[in-house]
Amino acid sequence: MQVPTSTTQLEAMQHVVCEDTAVALTQKQGLPFRGDNEKFGTPNNGNYFGLLELVANCDQFLRNHIDRYVNTGSGKSSYLSKTICEEFIQLMENKVKDTIVTEVKKAGYFSFSVDSTPDISHTDQLTLIIRYVSPEDGLPTERFLTFLELKDHSGESIADTVFNYITTELKIDLKKMPGTIL
Repeated sequence: MQVPTSTTQLEAMQHVVCEDTAVALTQKQGLPFRGDNEKFGTPNNGNYFGLLELVANCDQFLRNHIDRYVNTGSGKSSYLSKTICEEFIQLMENKVKDTIVTEVKKAGYFSFSVDSTPDISHTDQLTLIIRYVSPEDGLPTERFLTFLELKDHSGESIADTVFNYITTELKIDLKKMPGTIL
């Protein structure tokens, strides 16, 4: 990582941290990111833009950046777009999953539960919840991991989908799951 050498670079890094904080807070609170429109300075523009506007009231660098680059149309990089917001969300999702997987591996043993329901597009989704004893405090812990698309509702299909995700994506050893016959 390159160390910032100027005040402008430091301010830019603070701006990125501020944006990351807005994304993290919105996600932590389970709030929707987007509003009815995606323009700064308009009503109902969502929690993400609303938080950035709020912080910009106290942060002159962010205020100047918003005034200069936002709502200028496509082709201009503002680094505040929904694409950047979604990239931050993806990075945080990866970090959360990595943390959960690390805890599960430290715990030694785990189990999981699944539930299936069609989403708004009528695609069957399997909800995957993992359970383990926290290595930090010894308490039972239950964490949502992901939604998995189901091809069909047979037991074999569900098992294949879950086992493949756990072993391939998460790289967790199924032998650490009590009751597993492999």
